[in-house]
Amino acid sequence: KPPVIYEDENVIVFNKPQGMISICKGDFSTEPAIENWGEIVHRLDRDTSGVIIVAKNFATRGMLQKQFQQRKTHKTYYAIVCGEPAQAHAIINIPLARNLKKPNTFMPDKNGREAITEYQTIETVEKNGKKYSLVELKPRTGRTHQLRIHMNFIKCPILGDPVYNPTGPKADRMYLHAASLEIPIPGKPGENNQRMTFKAELPEQFRDALK
Repeated sequence: KPPVIYEDENVIVFNKPQGMISICKGDFSTEPAIENWGEIVHRLDRDTSGVIIVAKNFATRGMLQKQFQQRKTHKTYYAIVCGEPAQAHAIINIPLARNLKKPNTFMPDKNGREAITEYQTIETVEKNGKKYSLVELKPRTGRTHQLRIHMNFIKCPILGDPVYNPTGPKADRMYLHAASLEIPIPGKPGENNQRMTFKAELPEQFRDALK
């Protein structure tokens, strides 16, 4: 069972380890998934670590899904990217669509679905003549692979991304971490919904890599 950040009668919030999947592969798969402990309302890629919330009942699942659909949630990620963004702080507004040549991936497409990411460069270091940056990412939309594609679009792909940065420097993981999630959740019986923020500390791998 992954580490629990918060739990009540309606939700469980986990700190998902890198390498764990969000949704079960199938009835005959024995690989553990976040879905084993509740109803999925959003996903994190296998190679992404950090905060993920699941519902304990169908009513809560519907309520939480509505929060995501209506963009009433606020998510913050941290990533180590290859290079240094040209602008220290900017908003990337690039629509995304499925890549028909590789159906499991997505790509920038002016006719695709709206995808908006705000980023802020926190620190840049140099090693062996190459620059690496720690960036804070705040997605305003929730498209599949959005952060990974947007950072690659500005020529700062995420370190260790096996799909969108396959020829980049070797790394022991994809350096993308969901650090916090702010979301309304059901209150106690007779009480209104309560807005809460859940956080997962930056993994030691990030700290070690930055050193």
